[in-house]
Amino acid sequence: MAVITIAGTMGSRVPEIGGGVANALGLDYLDHEILVDGARRLGVSVDVMVERDERCRSFGGKVAGLLRNFLEQSASAGAVDPMTGSAGLEVLLSRSYNEAVSSPSSSPDDKLYIGALKAVIEGLARRDNVVIVGRGGQAILHDRPNVLHVTINAPFAWRVENIARRDGIPNEEAARIIADFDRQRADYHKKFFKVDVNDPHLYDLGLNSERLGVDRAREAICAAAPVREMVAV
Repeated sequence: MAVITIAGTMGSRVPEIGGGVANALGLDYLDHEILVDGARRLGVSVDVMVERDERCRSFGGKVAGLLRNFLEQSASAGAVDPMTGSAGLEVLLSRSYNEAVSSPSSSPDDKLYIGALKAVIEGLARRDNVVIVGRGGQAILHDRPNVLHVTINAPFAWRVENIARRDGIPNEEAARIIADFDRQRADYHKKFFKVDVNDPHLYDLGLNSERLGVDRAREAICAAAPVREMVAV
């Protein structure tokens, strides 16, 4: 079917568009919250959440299974204690972009974080049928065939209005939050993936969500997914 990564700026209505694409194409949907939920499930009884043949009761369970496999492989290589690692992953994966880039470069936490992130995203791409929003999916899967990489943006003023309305805050505060987030997002991609998140060569499709709106942006991505797959074959 399809693997789609969607990167976008705050206030561009990325979650609504990405969720709509997943629903329209019948794909799983992975964003930051689901990734954290998968890590949290490792603190429960993983064997209850994830069956041995990797058919999972929920998508969160599938993510937990991939994280568990990563921790087991790391532990067997002497890289991390699986018990400590599973408890720590929830904290690591819940970091904001700013928290992630603020830690010292090449720290053990950074290695665990990026290793787990890559393991989950690459594992889901191998299983196919997933929309991956944010967290460097376009960089991690950049060289993988049959993956559609999408970037969504919109004018700053429009994004400010969206966030101010969503969060019930003044436009001035929303503008500050968005400007900080944009900077932190750029720093995150530079630190962990050595890329410029705004480089158009990272993407197959760029959309302006103010001009298109949520529905037409969703339709454009759905239309491009099979085209990208045919071109890559």
